[in-house]
Amino acid sequence: MTAPAASVQQDREIASRAERGWDLHLTKRQLIIQTDETTYSVPGSGSRPCTVHYGDGDLEECTCTDFSVNGISCKHIVAVALIYARRRRVHSRCEECSVSSEEKTLLGGRNDRSRTGRRYCLPHHPESMAGSEALWSTALVGAL
Repeated sequence: MTAPAASVQQDREIASRAERGWDLHLTKRQLIIQTDETTYSVPGSGSRPCTVHYGDGDLEECTCTDFSVNGISCKHIVAVALIYARRRRVHSRCEECSVSSEEKTLLGGRNDRSRTGRRYCLPHHPESMAGSEALWSTALVGAL
């Protein structure tokens, strides 16, 4: 049984908006500003920013033309959803220097997918430290 053509087309449109929202999040997330508890100012395609309402129950709205015409989540809503999801993640600290995951990206051990495992910033990560020690010892041996 195949899906109706209209359903396939709508799925493609939603996937396209999700991809454009991801791109907007990656390239301009520093310009997305939370103006109050559920309202965000998001860079628009033109010179004026869009206003997105997100995070208040089922309410998702954007002032862009795409949302007002089509009534489905636009790239601006997707970008805000990604920021919202990122803020909800569990924050941790480096085991060595106590820097927060809000300040630096922290890494776990190889193949450690748990959310509660040990985390390290790159300079203190055991695997990166082992690599730098090997490089340092090679440089010392080469100098002798």
